[in-house]
Amino acid sequence: MKGYFGSPDERSSDTPMVFIVKNDSSLIEEAVITHYREGLINYKVPKRIAFVDDMGKAPVGKVLRRGSRERVTTC
Repeated sequence: MKGYFGSPDERSSDTPMVFIVKNDSSLIEEAVITHYREGLINYKVPKRIAFVDDMGKAPVGKVLRRGSRERVTTC
């Protein structure tokens, strides 16, 4: 599971950041970036990646974006 957010940046308004809940302990940041580069335009490729234990979810199963956006400022 992943969450894709804008992270504050001093050169532009936001830079792409992704939160990932690892299902595979061998997953590394370089593999994630390579995966995104294959399918996205360069400016959309995440510049920051954070592996987290879980993503907060609403009772219906959707990711709680408000709580995740707060994580962006702390990462």
